[in-house]
Formats: sequence, C-alpha cells, structure tokens
Amino acid sequence: MAEAQARLNNYETVYIFKSDITDASAASINEKIDSVVARFGGQIKNRDEWGLKELAFPIDRATMGRYYVVVYTGTSGVVEEIERHFKILPEVIRFLSVAVEADYDYDKQIKAIQQAEEDLKRSREMRKREGRDGFGGGGRDGGGFGGGRDGGFGGGREGGFGGGREGGGFRGDKGGSERGA
Repeated sequence: MAEAQARLNNYETVYIFKSDITDASAASINEKIDSVVARFGGQIKNRDEWGLKELAFPIDRATMGRYYVVVYTGTSGVVEEIERHFKILPEVIRFLSVAVEADYDYDKQIKAIQQAEEDLKRSREMRKREGRDGFGGGGRDGGGFGGGRDGGFGGGREGGFGGGREGGGFRGDKGGSERGA
C-alpha cells in the first residue's frame, strides 16, 4: 500500500522587524523562512515588504517597525517551526500566522484593500467639499460630534450628550430617568 501524500495547507504570516534591521539581516531571516517552508514540503507563494510603519502601540520601546507578509504552503508543523525561529530572533518584534483557504489570492486581496482605501479617500474629499465632515457639527443642520442645532455629542438645542436649552442628554435638566419620583 502506497504511503499517502502529506496534505499541504495554506498560510499567511505577517511579521515585524525592528526598524533598524539591516537589509542583509532581513534577507537572511527571509531565507530561513524559505528553508523552513521547503523542509515542510511547501513553497512560498508570495512575499511582500510593506516597509517601515508606525506601530499601533510601543513594543519594547519601539514605535516603528518593518512589516513583511509571506503567503506559503506547507505540511503540518510548518507554522510552529517558523514561529519558533521568530521567538528566538531578537530582530523580530511581533508576528501573526493564519491559515487561509486553498484559493486565497494575496494579490487580489491587496487590490481590494487599495480600492477600498481609494473609495474612502474620495468619499472623505467629497464630504469635505460639501462641508459635511461629520465630526465638528457644522453644516446647516448641525449634529455631528460637536453638536449644533439638532444635538450630537456636544448637545445643542435638542439635547445630545451635553444637554442644552431644551434639556435632555446626560447633562440636561429635563428627560432621562427621574430618581425617587
């Protein structure tokens, strides 16, 4: 009876290097990842360097990091081995691996993200041109976070969080729950 061929799974790993890593060190670590994937019978489908970016929060006093993403296949255990290397290497400050579907297309995902970012940018520009930025109230009808004629977080004539002339909201004299009545 022939031995069953090992099943290849699909994965994506995002990892962050310290901002001061040299290109040679980054290339060396990427080669280690390649060799681990090959050892587990897989192959690199895509590797992308996102570049130097600000971290969402400081990690070991670092506020910037060089982001990379790699999409690959491999048999069971490949992710654990890659992450074992990442835990040992002082240049790697964070990593995250996820299993992806067999038909996962990284390039298609990147294009969809870029299109969504462009759509969002156009939408913001259009709102700005129309004078409706959504945060400061503004516009004829007010509202928004800053309040205005109809409330919003800042309050105004009709209430909102800040209360206002007609009461209501959290700070108003009217409305809300009455205690002891």
